[in-house]
Amino acid sequence: MSGLLSSGPADWVQFITSVATGYGGGGTGDQDHVLEARNFLLDEGVLEPRAESYRTSGAAVGHRDAGAWMAAHEKYLGEQVFRPTGPGGLPLEIDADDDLICPETFQHIDPSSPFLASDRRLDLIRVERLSAIADFAIVPEDRLREAAIEYIGSRGSRGGVELNDLLGRWRKRADIRPTFSASYTDLRDIMELPSGWEDALRDALGLMRLNPADLLADDGIEILVFRYRVGAVPTLSSLHDGTWPLIPPTVLDGRPAAAFCPSPRGLATGHVVDLSGASDPPRREVVHPTVPLEARFLWRMGTIRKPLDFNSLATARALHILSIRKPSGRADYAADTDLDIL
Repeated sequence: MSGLLSSGPADWVQFITSVATGYGGGGTGDQDHVLEARNFLLDEGVLEPRAESYRTSGAAVGHRDAGAWMAAHEKYLGEQVFRPTGPGGLPLEIDADDDLICPETFQHIDPSSPFLASDRRLDLIRVERLSAIADFAIVPEDRLREAAIEYIGSRGSRGGVELNDLLGRWRKRADIRPTFSASYTDLRDIMELPSGWEDALRDALGLMRLNPADLLADDGIEILVFRYRVGAVPTLSSLHDGTWPLIPPTVLDGRPAAAFCPSPRGLATGHVVDLSGASDPPRREVVHPTVPLEARFLWRMGTIRKPLDFNSLATARALHILSIRKPSGRADYAADTDLDIL
């Protein structure tokens, strides 16, 4: 266990270790957050300024149970990571010194992170729930659905005005935050499936939140798949021209997730946990500031219907850890935290 968050105040170390090993105090949700706690012990990508910020926020203390920890983590995200947009909506350039606009994630970037100099022509993939965009835009789901269907059906030759209007409303209300996206190249095989690609894509990206059973979505979960180039990612004032704020995700960039596993320090990107356990080599994942989505980025839409089998998550995590040991040259990576499932 070598991450900065695995050290600190004794009560925090005792608490997070007890939850990670399954021996929490038995409070609210302790047993449901074992993997999330392991990620905090394992993550090597958190830089010292961010670790200190997490401690200062009051999140790295000996909580009474995992529920109290989740509440403290949410408070940290609201204060340091999720930033409201200004009157102009989502920006195309972010001042790294403006801590009212710039998420803490991008105020402290490891200058050695190799993915910063990515080719601007590389394609990234982002999956959004249709209902979530409609809620943020404050528009009826039917209207957004019809605009998306018309745009995709016409291959972009018409419908873009309506869809851009609706997405523009979303852009004015969406937070500036670390956005998780994956490499299109790594997902091409899934996107070319004649059917069932939606379920396969959900599994490949580890999107446990898109589970029809949890959301009581008897008709499935409608998704919009956006495909955009690195060049569409907002720039950061602290970076040189031709570099982009694309970095490996850490546990401090979003809400704790059981289907997330931090990659060893030194790898160019993070890597998604494939819930099917089928991906080897693992698929790449980065975080970047929220991209102002436009109609031209909408690539596919579909419906996720298959319920998730949460009993297979430990197996999927174990296979994932074994797969990232190879490219990192770390044959013992996660041995301290996950020996029981490896």
